[in-house]
Amino acid sequence: MEATVLPGSLVSQSWILHTGDGSVTLHLPDTLAADVELHRGDGHITLDMPVTVCGRLGSKNIQGKLNGGGNLLTVHTGDGSIHLVHLEKS
Repeated sequence: MEATVLPGSLVSQSWILHTGDGSVTLHLPDTLAADVELHRGDGHITLDMPVTVCGRLGSKNIQGKLNGGGNLLTVHTGDGSIHLVHLEKS
């Protein structure tokens, strides 16, 4: 799954992205504020933007905040990687 969040977008309520088998690449503007919860089964997690960790930080899980946090952005994949990519670098 690949998705792009447009500049000016707000996480006004929880966003959930989930795949059972496959990677998730999410292109995010540098101003998006959200609490993030990332979990992968197999694969890896790549962050191309600063995330302040608060909660869990492990090889399969990351809980943290983008730009001070906000509503929850959840990305889970059973068998695949998770990539949070800065929109300007995509």
